[in-house]
Amino acid sequence: TVAVTVDVIDHEVELKIKDDGIGFQSEGNRLVRSPGLGLNSMRKRVEDLGGTLVIGGSGGTTVCATFPLG
Repeated sequence: TVAVTVDVIDHEVELKIKDDGIGFQSEGNRLVRSPGLGLNSMRKRVEDLGGTLVIGGSGGTTVCATFPLG
């Protein structure tokens, strides 16, 4: 299952994509991953637009990009 939300919060646009897959985790029985070309490319594109990208992953993966309005 995947959920996509777009919100305006405090003069910023937040785009959040969350799934219920195995996620990113560095310990335990979860998959250990480091950022590859795709994730690094997403981060660069978001930063080029003045935004920030946060990727988390316990109990699924959440990708959250926040961009300033204006």
